[in-house]
Formats: sequence, structure tokens, C-alpha cells
Amino acid sequence: MLKIGVVDDHTLFRKSLISLKKSVDILLLDIQMPIMDGYETCKKVITLYPNIKILIVSHLLNKESIHKAMEAGAHGYFSKNAEPNDLETAIKNIHDKGFYFEPGIGAVLHDVIMWDKKEIGNTNLLTLLSDKELSIISLFCKGYTSSEIADQLCVNIRTIESYRHRIIDKTEAKSFMNVILMAIKYNFIPITDLLAKA
Repeated sequence: MLKIGVVDDHTLFRKSLISLKKSVDILLLDIQMPIMDGYETCKKVITLYPNIKILIVSHLLNKESIHKAMEAGAHGYFSKNAEPNDLETAIKNIHDKGFYFEPGIGAVLHDVIMWDKKEIGNTNLLTLLSDKELSIISLFCKGYTSSEIADQLCVNIRTIESYRHRIIDKTEAKSFMNVILMAIKYNFIPITDLLAKA
């Protein structure tokens, strides 16, 4: 059973942080909170509990906010203006694929990727990956889950998860979502194909 935690103010974060370990799979996190904002909360949760996936849920849809969320290590970004039913899709994608891109933020996401390319430079860490690792990224981007990829490659699901962690380590990414952003940035996959699968 998938367990979801919701944090939208500092008091709730402080009181529930202790119970996060082994009790939450995905944390829905607001950005605008008093004392400790969502970016800092995201960094702290990932440091303390690296297995928890974080979905930012915010009405802020500007380039700076999305970029900061990705830099903090968030696994997805969901607009508070989206349809409520879409939240279930976002949670399922985060759980099954390790990332979520809301189709409605495509233009802003493109700006984030281009801004990131200009700010950080053009070091393409995808060149460090094997053909097998690149094919696994491609399959995730096409909408396949870890289980479906495992079946397709005739391996155990834990093998796919090991590949995913190795890819994150090799590319020095904060999350698998950052790996996907890198794949878009270096034209390994087109952004339109990815958003269509979200």
C-alpha cells in the first residue's frame, strides 16, 4: 500500500518528520511555508530519508520556482491549478517511474532546461552511461514502469532499480527526474514526447 505524506506548513513538517521514515513513500510538499520553505524542506527530507520521493504541489509556475525545486532534488512538480484527478496520475508516475512532469508546464519546463544549460554549462554526463543504461532511461521516458522494463529486458525489477540508482550516481543527479531533465537538455529525448506520456 502506497503511503502519502502532506506538508504545507512548518509546524506540520516539524511534527511529522519523525514519522516519515518507514511510513511515507511519497511526500506532497508546498513551496511557500513559514520559517522553512519547501526547497529547504525538500533538501532536508532527502538528506534524512533518501528513499522518500517528493512531489512539489504549488501554484508557483515560474521558471525560477521549478528550477529551484529540481535543484533541491524534487521528483516532480504539480500545479495547484491542475485537475484534482490528475494528482492521482502524478502520484502513480512518481511511484512507478520515479518522476513526474505535468503536461501543463511544458513551456516553463523547456525554459528551465535551457536556463540550466546556460547556467551550468555543457558538460554532458550522459556520455558516462552504458548503452544499457541509456536504453533504460529511454524506456522510462516512453512511459514504462520499472516492472514493465524488467519484463521487457527479462530481468528482475530489483535489477532495474539498481540501474536507476547507478544512473543517478554516474550523472551526479539529485533524483531520477534530474536525469530525465538532462536527457531532454542534451536532446536524448524530445520534451514533447515525455510530456505526452505523463
